[in-house]
Amino acid sequence: MKKLTLSIFIFTLSTVIGLQAQVNYVQMAKPFSSNPAFLAPKGPVSSTAIQVPVITWAADGTTVAANDGMTRSATSKLAVALGTATSIALQDDFEKQVADYISGKSPFLRGTLGMINLAAEGLAEKDAGLEPVVFCQLSWSTGADGFVGRNVGKVNELKGKTIVVQKNGPHIDLVRTLLQSAGLKSGEVTIKYVRDIMDIGEGGGVNDPAGAMRRDPSVAGAACIYPDIMALTRDGKVGDGTQGSVIGARPILTTKAASRVIADVYAVRSDWFESNGGKVAKMREVLLAEQERFQKELKKPSAAFRSECRSLAKIFLGDEKLVEDYLAWAGSDSQLAGKDGNFEFFERPGWSAGFARTNEKIQEYYLQEGFIRRSMKLSDGFAAGTAGANPVIDSPEFPDNPIEILEVNFPFPSNIREIRWQDNESLFEQLSDMHQAFGGGGIGVYGYADPTLYNLVKQAEASGSNTIKHPNNGKIYPLNQFGSSKSIETAAIKLTRDRAWGIEAAYKEFVKHKTGKPMRDEETENMKFEGKGFEDPLFPDSQNVTKEEMGKNRRVKAIVYGQKTQVEF
Repeated sequence: MKKLTLSIFIFTLSTVIGLQAQVNYVQMAKPFSSNPAFLAPKGPVSSTAIQVPVITWAADGTTVAANDGMTRSATSKLAVALGTATSIALQDDFEKQVADYISGKSPFLRGTLGMINLAAEGLAEKDAGLEPVVFCQLSWSTGADGFVGRNVGKVNELKGKTIVVQKNGPHIDLVRTLLQSAGLKSGEVTIKYVRDIMDIGEGGGVNDPAGAMRRDPSVAGAACIYPDIMALTRDGKVGDGTQGSVIGARPILTTKAASRVIADVYAVRSDWFESNGGKVAKMREVLLAEQERFQKELKKPSAAFRSECRSLAKIFLGDEKLVEDYLAWAGSDSQLAGKDGNFEFFERPGWSAGFARTNEKIQEYYLQEGFIRRSMKLSDGFAAGTAGANPVIDSPEFPDNPIEILEVNFPFPSNIREIRWQDNESLFEQLSDMHQAFGGGGIGVYGYADPTLYNLVKQAEASGSNTIKHPNNGKIYPLNQFGSSKSIETAAIKLTRDRAWGIEAAYKEFVKHKTGKPMRDEETENMKFEGKGFEDPLFPDSQNVTKEEMGKNRRVKAIVYGQKTQVEF
């Protein structure tokens, strides 16, 4: 996790400015292809010098290292791979990146997979040669980002409320996953946008999510970087209005739980890729080699590596003395992909957090929100980059101090103990998406029964009545037709337990169908499947319950959990 130094630095800026200024909300272009960035004239890519963009993210230090620094080099590993002098440009403004990409200043785009998808339609429409080809993954966010709620306990409670997120940035990937997983549709949550991901003290007013939450009482949730989460929630607990915290603000989750949501990638212009595919492949090899070098060093940093990271701390944190912060950011709060991780992302068959399925989910959300007008298959340039690589299969454990992030209810047919995934494919697709996206957390799958009959029988036993009245058709039935309330309760516990176990067996069959391989037992160590009997009915009033409501009581509920202590010092 981040060290206190960085937290205080960002906390001070956001608090002082945020409490005194108005929020400068901005609009995201809908569709994104109408953004002025696409007005840049298309130009050729230079053959004598190439600019490679990076953003303020620890994993981008590997790109800087591959070029021996930010300035132009003709001898660095990156320059040799590309066959020309290269320089590195820190460019967090994605619209500026898009304009540079179109003009030929750089043949590359650096963003999350969601950001590349955001621009893909407009680029392809402007010129087929501008269509982005994704060829390398840098990392996953595994703790550096997250979501804060004000008087909100879990994501489902955001319905009808307002949230804020940086426009065009990496946190749109997180917001997209949270809303989709909770089943929240377009319009059910109002989304406001600000210019920056954190307060940088430029432009006047409030331009970041944390500042917006402090200043605008209508904001119920904000996607933030980790130090801002800590500041808003009084060190990961519940904000009380002191020390820059917000009353009622609490951490909903960080990417420590949502560890397969924000994928950082590089894309290249398709026209340049077609004529320079070999150079792109060599560039990927260089980047992956640097990632793997960093992976080894981050386990036990050498003195030489710490010294090397001084310049990276200066670039990405503004102070070369913050080496320990940079090391924590690169080694814990993000996860470098490396060769094996890239194989997993691009090539692992049927993987829900992989390139193909994630693109589907992103474009589904963008269509719903109006950011794109049509779905398109984003090109994968990773082919021939898999030799010698092995799939990475995490074996997470169920959180020992779980906190609910979101829940999803699935209806279940009456008196059915087993379930075939073929009859409920959308259910299992969603369960698989959740299991992989929230790989650093836990998934609880619980079976529930409708308690109407049980409640009526128990009420009749208590009153001494020998009959019960059906709440739907009004018919009177003899009590002895149903057995005792205790026997009904026992049967329900067994029924819901069998349903939960049936879901587990069917889920494993579904994953085997999608991936072509059986699941290992350790792959479900962060999942639990339990029968809950008559607990927690959605509609407990058995005297006036409708047939439809009885059906909704009879369900399977999936709950995503995070680790409560993951956001505490």
